[in-house]
Amino acid sequence: MIIGVGIDVVSIDRFQAKKSDEFIKKLLTEHEQNKYKTVIGESNQNIFLAIRW
Repeated sequence: MIIGVGIDVVSIDRFQAKKSDEFIKKLLTEHEQNKYKTVIGESNQNIFLAIRW
């Protein structure tokens, strides 16, 4: 049963500042890490991380 739906608002700059291999491994599954490696452009990579946060 779904009690409620929420939306999280995050600053993309926050992910740019924290982006490291260790942070990515902690945040993403192995499958998501492989998809992340194919994302072109730093801005798109930051958005990819924020969506999965």
